Amino acid sequence: MGIILVQTMIQAQCDVNYQETLDNYCSGIYLIHQELNNQNSGEATLILHEGNSYNIYLLNPTQRLSDLILLSNGIDITSEFDLIEEGKAALYQITSNNTNEYRFSLLTQAENEVCVLLAIYLQPFLNKDIPAGLYRNLMELKFRNPGHPYIHNFAKKRVGSLTKRDYHYKLNLGRKEKQQIGEVYAFNDGKDTYFNIARLSKSIIPGLLFAKAEDLEEFFYVEYYEAGIVPTYSGTIYTDSWQKKLINKETGEIMKLNKKNLKEIIKDDPQLLQEYVLESNKTKKLKNYLIRYLERAHEEH
Repeated sequence: MGIILVQTMIQAQCDVNYQETLDNYCSGIYLIHQELNNQNSGEATLILHEGNSYNIYLLNPTQRLSDLILLSNGIDITSEFDLIEEGKAALYQITSNNTNEYRFSLLTQAENEVCVLLAIYLQPFLNKDIPAGLYRNLMELKFRNPGHPYIHNFAKKRVGSLTKRDYHYKLNLGRKEKQQIGEVYAFNDGKDTYFNIARLSKSIIPGLLFAKAEDLEEFFYVEYYEAGIVPTYSGTIYTDSWQKKLINKETGEIMKLNKKNLKEIIKDDPQLLQEYVLESNKTKKLKNYLIRYLERAHEEH
């Protein structure tokens, strides 16, 4: 992530039991923590990347937070902080407009020694603006950091049965490209996100066949075609079906969108849950109920 951290050895005060403090107040992906002290020129130096969101915390001050001045590249950013708990923690949320090195230091008028614990956490990226590129794992997708530039070379493949037909997408990579890139978890073409079907189903042979995803707030929704041979007592039979999967954007957890799982998701909305329980055509309306639940939850917040 391009982290450069400059630390100066000082007498620790504010970072006592720092792990407990970080666990209590901080969220996101940990980048750095450092005690800043007014008795030396110690700085925390970090490269913030364009478009990424960060939580910057001031923790465990030995003086009132309102009396401290936090400098970022020589500019006072103290007024940007919101108090989390008096005398304990304050938070500044920022989205970087460019990729640059930032130097954080403490300034105060006090003659006595004053310190504060600085912590910076990278925040997940959950909106729809995902850059084009190849993503090798959930972390790259979650923080919109493609491991490889987008390759404008994929082919549509018509799949399905008589009742429903649609397209899957195959990335056309040469042998050297496959070796260089490795497994592709998902790719984005600048408009839509496509997931490697083999990562969604244990019964599908690993490859470069992808299904287009639909962005549903905290989930990606993916439908893909699955066909195979199932052994029976009398021999084997050919089966095929369209699978419906949800991918949690935060955790990467994959779950089937079925009646049982949907009921678990919407259980904290009693009105919608009751309507769903009385629904006579649940199987065909699973996605509809999920979208309604997410919309209602969004409106409440």
